[in-house]
Amino acid sequence: MFGDDYFADLYSDSVRGRPTIPARVVATVMLLQAHEGLSDREACDRLGFDLRWQAAAGVDTGAEAFHPTVLPGQRNRLRASVRREGCSRTPRSSP
Repeated sequence: MFGDDYFADLYSDSVRGRPTIPARVVATVMLLQAHEGLSDREACDRLGFDLRWQAAAGVDTGAEAFHPTVLPGQRNRLRASVRREGCSRTPRSSP
């Protein structure tokens, strides 16, 4: 759903560099979470066992879910972004 560079500017000033979990995966989980009305914990759990979520997020089958605190961290980065209009850009379409 999202390219690897779609959220690159959110991490450009980070002393830690890129996150261990690709931002595109976190963003996909956030989108599916909102669509299904799930809590952060439920959304992360769903990524761990639902093949449809894994396919949408572009992770390998059986991928481990990440900790639920990753989601509010990403939301905070999006809110703090100076490129506010970038958060509402339409993600690229898959071929």
